[in-house]
Amino acid sequence: MTRAGPSEKQACQSEGCLFPAIAFAQYCWFHLESKGEWLSNLEARILTGQNLGGANLARILFKGIKFGRARLSGADLSGARLIGADFHEADLAAAQLRGCDFRQSSFSRLQGSGANFEGALAAECNFEYAQLADTNFSHTDLRKARFGGASLYRARLDFAILEAADFSTADLSFALMGGAYASTCRFDEADLSRSNLVGTNLEGASFTKANLFYARLGRVRGQGANFSQARLERAVLREADLRNVRLADAELKGAILERAILTGTDLGQVNLDQANISGAVLEEKVPG
Repeated sequence: MTRAGPSEKQACQSEGCLFPAIAFAQYCWFHLESKGEWLSNLEARILTGQNLGGANLARILFKGIKFGRARLSGADLSGARLIGADFHEADLAAAQLRGCDFRQSSFSRLQGSGANFEGALAAECNFEYAQLADTNFSHTDLRKARFGGASLYRARLDFAILEAADFSTADLSFALMGGAYASTCRFDEADLSRSNLVGTNLEGASFTKANLFYARLGRVRGQGANFSQARLERAVLREADLRNVRLADAELKGAILERAILTGTDLGQVNLDQANISGAVLEEKVPG
C-alpha cells in the first residue's frame, strides 16, 4: 500500500478506523506511530516550498512547525491544533480550517480567500493585511484579533465573537456580520459599505471615519458606540438601540432610523437630510 500523497485521500490502514489517512502516511493522526518523524518530514517539505495543496492534515496536533509561506491552498486542517502558529504570507486559499485551534497565531499577509474558519478558535490572532475575500468566519472566536488593512470583501462573520477585535482600515464591504458579538471593536476608517450587521452587538464599538454607506444595522445594540465623522448615507438603522452614541459630524443623509432609540445621543452637526426618523426617540444631548 502506497502512502497518501498531498492531495490523495486513502482510508486509514488501522482496522475499523473510519478516518482517512493523513498526507504522506498510511494512517490517520490518531493511529500514526511515528508522529515526530512525520512532523519533521512535513516541516522539510514546507521549507523547500513543496506544493501541499489539497493535503489532508486534519485533526493533527502541530508543535513548533512554521508555516510561513506554506503552499496549502485547498488543504484540510479541520480540527487541528496550531496554537501560536506562524502562517505569515502562507497560501490557505479555499482551505478547510473548521474547528481549528489557532489562538495567538499569525496570519499576516495571508492569502486566505475562500478559506473556511467556521467554529475555529482564533482569539488574539494577527490577520493584518491578509487577503480574506469570501472567507467564512461564521461562529468563530476572534476576540482581540487584529485585521488592520485586511481585505474581508464578502466575508462571513455572522454570529462570530469579535469582542475588542481591531478592523481599522479593513475592507468589510458586503460582509455578513449579522448576530455577531462585536462590543468594543474598532472599525475606524474601515469600509463597511453594503455590509449586513443586523442584530449585532456593537456596544462601545468605534466607527470613526468609517464608510457605512447602505449598511444594514437594523436592531443593533450600539449603546455608547462612536460613529463620529462616519459615512452612514442610506444606512438602515431601523429599531437600532443607539443610546449615548457619538454621531458628531456623521453623514446620515437618506438613512432609515425608524423606531430607533437615540436618547442621550450627541447629534451635533449631523446631516439628517432626507433621513426617515418616523417613530424614532430623539433627544439631543445638552452640553453640561
